[in-house]
Amino acid sequence: MGVKTVFAAASSCALVGIGGAGYYLTHGAAAGQAADGANEAVTQVPQQPPRRQRRKMWNVLESTLEQSRAVAKTVKEADAPTKAPEDPAPKPGDTPLVHDALRLATAADAHLHLDLAQSFFQAATAAAEKLLADPAAPGAPRLEAGKAMALFWLHHGHPAKAEAAAEAAVAACRGRGGDEGLRADLEELLGHARRDQHDWQGAATHYERARHMFSAAQPTLGTAATNLRLAALAGEEGWLEYRRANLAAAQAGLTAAVAQLSAAGAAAPARALAAGRLGAVLHDQGRVDPAMRQYFAALQEELEPVVQGGAATEETYEVLQDMALGQRGLGSDEAALETVEGVLTMQKKQKAVEEAENTEVKDLALVRSLARSLTFGAELLRGSGHPDKALKWAKQARELLLEAAGKAEDPDALEVLNVIGSAEAALGHGPEAYKAWEEAQRVAHAVGERGETLAAVQFNMGNQLLQEKRYEQAVGLFEKSLALEQELGASTPADSAATHFAIATALKHTTRTQEALRHAETAASAGAAAGAELARYKQLLTQLQKQASVVEA
Repeated sequence: MGVKTVFAAASSCALVGIGGAGYYLTHGAAAGQAADGANEAVTQVPQQPPRRQRRKMWNVLESTLEQSRAVAKTVKEADAPTKAPEDPAPKPGDTPLVHDALRLATAADAHLHLDLAQSFFQAATAAAEKLLADPAAPGAPRLEAGKAMALFWLHHGHPAKAEAAAEAAVAACRGRGGDEGLRADLEELLGHARRDQHDWQGAATHYERARHMFSAAQPTLGTAATNLRLAALAGEEGWLEYRRANLAAAQAGLTAAVAQLSAAGAAAPARALAAGRLGAVLHDQGRVDPAMRQYFAALQEELEPVVQGGAATEETYEVLQDMALGQRGLGSDEAALETVEGVLTMQKKQKAVEEAENTEVKDLALVRSLARSLTFGAELLRGSGHPDKALKWAKQARELLLEAAGKAEDPDALEVLNVIGSAEAALGHGPEAYKAWEEAQRVAHAVGERGETLAAVQFNMGNQLLQEKRYEQAVGLFEKSLALEQELGASTPADSAATHFAIATALKHTTRTQEALRHAETAASAGAAAGAELARYKQLLTQLQKQASVVEA
């Protein structure tokens, strides 16, 4: 999420932006507050449009929030999964034993019997391996079993196991002809596995290979099936660009994928996945209304199975979490918190069922998703004046991530540590806040993470130093944050205005008056681009200009 906490006074705080690269989604910075050590609060307020336009905007806002509340109500009323999916139809090359084992595995997985599902997937794999004793036997059953096993591990947050399952299937069938489509599917799954292990280049390489393999398999697959697979792959490539913080490329890829999937007659889950991801990208670009429309389109498809008694997927939870971010972006923290609480209830029910039924397979995707809900909920609580409860939730999220990763050096921990630091600071626990933020920087260095969340951590540390009147140190951290955001191309005009304003405010209390003046001018320019009220910027500029004239005299 990448939360920048900007303090108006030692006892209160508000957000400049919420977002973040990597697993946690970035959602465009909005105008916020800043102050120096003398509690000189600076609030950026959007300029007021004409009354008729304001009324129209308000009606659209109310309509969007009402839709999101209806979705949240559906989530709140959802129960634990009770319904299994329909049996999959046999595929060419299937044998009854392999097909039956995969069918039973799918049904067990849908009922959250993960241990049982694993045993059936293993049975399908073993049966397919026996068939390969005949040199003339087709490789399709073994490839199909490997694909199903890899998908199972991916969906439950075990990308390394997914990679191993896919590679084993490919290796077992090496030298056997045919089955080009299945081999391309497995190549794409290898890309997913590398992506989920934060190996962006490795993922891109597998996706490029898969694209060539799908194109080469067109005579076998047929034009329609090939176009469908290529459209889905385009969506995955767009999502990879998002994970790499390349928003323009991500938007182009996912926009094209949504159109291509629709034209190719893709099934509802594939269209919903692409729509939800496109919403996340639009949201990061500060386009909340179109993002919410994409979320609604995705959830219309993804929640239907849940209402009918099926299990929610990680992707469903992620779109719901993003919708809550959208509700906040539309100015309704209350609605956002209601949505998050509904999602938490749903996730905790599912986690309780899974833990009661399984001892071998742990659903790490659910654990991470639950941590994400707690993290965003903690930030909502902190921002609404409940830092004590926020700290409790954030620490719970931290424990869940340690459980999922088995180690402290986990990229997802950055966001949680950032929120912990902000909550500690809001409670007046300066040393504890620094400890959390310093741990976040240590983790970022250990995992090679240089995303927007790290920039937010540096900004928040600078803000705390500003409150403590440690001006030179504050400037150093603000400048690091600004440089990183500029390097990533992730800084919006509102973010840029806030950071330059903070630097200027800190420098005002040093002898570097001319530097302060330049940053104040940049802040005012960025604030104007963001549609902010400029009175505060002008006030700071006037103060610095007077200060500069005194120095010159």
